[in-house]
Amino acid sequence: MGLVNMEHRRRRRRRMKRERLPGENIVRLCNTLILLVFVVCQEMVQSFVTAPDVAGCAHRRRHFDSSGPEAAVSASVTSSMSSSSSSSIGKSTSSSRNSTDKKNQFLLSGEREQQILKLGKAGETDGALKMYWSLWSDDKHDRIRPRTRHMNMAIDACARAQPVARLDEALRIFEYSVQQGCLQPNQFTFASLIFVCARAGNYEKAKQILQDMPQRYNIEPNGVVYSTAMAACERSTPPQPLLALELLRESLSKGISVGVVGYNAIISAFARAGDASGAIILLHEMERGHVQTQEQNKNGTISFPTSTNTRNPLIPSPDHISYATVMAAYERSRQWQQVITYGEEAKRRGFRLDGIAYSSMLKSCQQLGLAREAISYIQEMKQLSSYSNSAYAPRTTRGREFRGAKEELLGPDSVAYGLAISACGNAGRWKDGIKLLEDMKKQVPINSKNTNNNGYVMAYTAAITGCAQAGYWREAFQLLNDMIESSHTPNAITYSAVISSCAEAIASSSSSSEVQDRLPPLEAALGLLEKIKQQQDDLTLPNIGIYNSLIRVCAEAQSPDKAFQLFEEATYRLKPDIFTFGCLMTACERAGNLDLAAKVLQLMNEYNITPNEIIYGAAISCCRKTGEDKKALFLFRKMLTAGLKPNASTFHTIMSTLVEQGEVDKALEILKVMGSSKYSLQPPKSKSYGIVIKGLSNLKRPDEALVLLEEMYDLNLRPEVQSYTAIVASYEKTGRPLKAIEVMEAMRENGYEFYGVEVLNSVFKRLIKLANKLGKGLSSGSDL
Repeated sequence: MGLVNMEHRRRRRRRMKRERLPGENIVRLCNTLILLVFVVCQEMVQSFVTAPDVAGCAHRRRHFDSSGPEAAVSASVTSSMSSSSSSSIGKSTSSSRNSTDKKNQFLLSGEREQQILKLGKAGETDGALKMYWSLWSDDKHDRIRPRTRHMNMAIDACARAQPVARLDEALRIFEYSVQQGCLQPNQFTFASLIFVCARAGNYEKAKQILQDMPQRYNIEPNGVVYSTAMAACERSTPPQPLLALELLRESLSKGISVGVVGYNAIISAFARAGDASGAIILLHEMERGHVQTQEQNKNGTISFPTSTNTRNPLIPSPDHISYATVMAAYERSRQWQQVITYGEEAKRRGFRLDGIAYSSMLKSCQQLGLAREAISYIQEMKQLSSYSNSAYAPRTTRGREFRGAKEELLGPDSVAYGLAISACGNAGRWKDGIKLLEDMKKQVPINSKNTNNNGYVMAYTAAITGCAQAGYWREAFQLLNDMIESSHTPNAITYSAVISSCAEAIASSSSSSEVQDRLPPLEAALGLLEKIKQQQDDLTLPNIGIYNSLIRVCAEAQSPDKAFQLFEEATYRLKPDIFTFGCLMTACERAGNLDLAAKVLQLMNEYNITPNEIIYGAAISCCRKTGEDKKALFLFRKMLTAGLKPNASTFHTIMSTLVEQGEVDKALEILKVMGSSKYSLQPPKSKSYGIVIKGLSNLKRPDEALVLLEEMYDLNLRPEVQSYTAIVASYEKTGRPLKAIEVMEAMRENGYEFYGVEVLNSVFKRLIKLANKLGKGLSSGSDL
């Protein structure tokens, strides 16, 4: 019975095995086919993308063109299925091995890609390109096949090349890899190519590549590609802001946003072109988010009328870089107040300015002499490091770091301190400048990364210049000594500033000061010259600039002989310039030595240097001092004939000369000439009118003088008290007291208090007495 049961069980197992066999074979066959399809598809895709051999590349392209990639994959799969029916298990093992090899190759390919990228970032362009070309020259069976990512990294390495991007090399890589190697470019490929063009400043090639993308490669540019092309327009020489603007309008019309980076590139292009108006219009567009159109007027300038009040989502809001770039545009156009205005506007909107923006604002403070604002900006710059890692930190871009790029400024450096110190000096607050210098020593040590000895030299020179402008020559020499003791080597500008402090000290002293009062600064300046001569570190010193400053000191000290002695010493080895002769002529004018002034003009002729407005003005003033009025008028006419524009001081000298000679009508003509921008550097001032008014009043022509007085009010010029005094006195002398009282009443209405002026007060009392005697004439208002 047990044997029967055992046999029954064996038969049942054989029957069940026969029933399962067809299903199991089908499962096994399906698994094998799926694995084969996967392996074959992977092989086909890999071959089409990387093109391991040039000969097979053309065949695959023809196959793609005739039946498409889907048909090619289908045919390969069908062929593999028909040939695998006899040895499916062997094929499965081989495919598994090939899959492992492919995976290893993929890992090696990624490693090679990272190596090319790493070499490119490090600025080792030759090494990166050598590694890329080795992918094509390797003939081993298991070589790493070049991929599109390898090509992109190689092109990016060309963009990072120092000192100039290798545009030709990048184009050669692209053309060979695409045309000969059959690599398929993508948007990153073209973005990298255009970025090379941007760094090379070749906007024509960037524009051509941008046009070829959809036409030749059927790839539409994205926002990154457009913004990179705009950067190429910004970096070109000269910059092409209008072309960048055209690309912006094109991208917006396609619904593509270039982001804040693209807008900032266009603003920077306008800034580099010196067109602050174009930059500010784009900033306003970002602020308001309005869709704006481009129009060109008859003059060829571009305007941007707003077409809607709805914010366009494609237009980004400005960031701190946008404002900093607009500030740079105003700085380039020397509109200093606008630089500060937009810096303050950026802070009002909640943006944290970076170090470059603060430096622009400090430069503006220096030019405008705004000491308080400069000190405030230095304090704000000290806070930059506290938010360097916060949300206000400057934006960074992965993969775009360059070797040798400047580090971010996280606090005031020596340049910022130098500008602030100079601003204090220009504002007459030289003591605050010295305090900033002391603060700089604490904040910016010598060994820090963002400063060097030159920065400290500039800061010391700015502090010394502040003392010089105020005429504090002893403080200037003290700073020089402190500078040398701190192991900072003064340069020629530093020495000239110290010497100039002596000249300003003498010039600012009263004209009645004794000669001995002028000797200390003069002797100190000459003593410094001797010390400079003894130095062995810089054999180029003293240069002509130092000698010019010394000659000016002699001029202010009224020592023309010493000035000419220094001139002869300087010209023994140096060539004089226009400033040298200007200082010499000033020495002649201060001393009133007309013979030496004529010698200066003769020397200028020998050195083939044409006199400028300053030299002519000093010579004319010298002629007036010596009573040579005819020579003064001759030089003035010669000056106008030469096409030079006299300054206000020269005009005043000539008009005063004519008035003293009684030729007031000629002085009046000179006043009209002064009002013409063709002949004058400056429009008439109150003093200009006052000279002629005094002349007319002295000749008892008060009515004409009164006309000039009214003309001054039309020009928003405030007359001097002396002009009113001259007219009132003239009316009194001509027997017209009521007219004189009328002028004095007008004077009071215009804000003058003549009771405090002794002359006018006494005149007014005399006029009142005279009016009381006249009686009826005063009551009727008739003019006597």
